[in-house]
Amino acid sequence: SKPGTRPRVRTFDLIWLCYSIFFFVVPAQHPGFSAWLTVSLLYLCFLMLYVSLIYARRLRTKRLLLAALAVFGIAYYPFNAGAGVVFVYCAAVAPVVVDSLSLSIVMIVAAAAVCALEGVALHFTIWIWGIFAFFSFPAGLGNLFWALHARSQTRLGLAHEQIEHLAQVAERERIARDLHDVLGHTLSL
Repeated sequence: SKPGTRPRVRTFDLIWLCYSIFFFVVPAQHPGFSAWLTVSLLYLCFLMLYVSLIYARRLRTKRLLLAALAVFGIAYYPFNAGAGVVFVYCAAVAPVVVDSLSLSIVMIVAAAAVCALEGVALHFTIWIWGIFAFFSFPAGLGNLFWALHARSQTRLGLAHEQIEHLAQVAERERIARDLHDVLGHTLSL
């Protein structure tokens, strides 16, 4: 970030982890040490991916982490229906990681479609896969509009900086012409 400005507070993005409580619905219904241990270890993997994705600085790293998060969701969903929330996270993060409007929309739809198709293939009820597939859209589209707004604000800020720079250059040129005229007038006397 530029001197004198504060970087975007990424810690706020951690609040969205409240929705990851769905990871623990299945073990709550089937109590047992091994179920809780497995879910806890896999939840730690999810946390590492999500937090790394939030704090990653390079766009390429963010894209790789998003792909890893999607693969994690696809792989873990058959064992824990609550892991369908990972698809919502993927849909929500996609617009921030991808610059293209159409690609962002495709990724949001893909997250919802994979969730729904895998849920149907696994014979989950529509109440399980349908909720996650449905909420992929508001999460993804909400962040898409936010990302578009943030990008337009960035472009606007760059345009203002360029205008200020051009105004400084024009002022320097005007001063140089004035000095040239004064010097030329002085030397002609």
